[in-house]
Amino acid sequence: CWWSREQLIAGWEAACGRTAYDMRRYETLGLLKISAIVALGYHLFRVGRAKDPRFETWAKVLPGLIELTVERSAL
Repeated sequence: CWWSREQLIAGWEAACGRTAYDMRRYETLGLLKISAIVALGYHLFRVGRAKDPRFETWAKVLPGLIELTVERSAL
């Protein structure tokens, strides 16, 4: 079972003894980084520099990932 966003933040705060702040910024940056990795993997497959056919399926994931990034950045 995955932790909720709230559980994850509370667990991090308890373990570190620090208060998490500006989470929207860090979530957005993390999602942008993942989006860039997915986009690059698909691009490399499309131009023939990556041969693993699993990269082709990343094109289907990218629009939803970008949409999620935009939604999270506007919270």
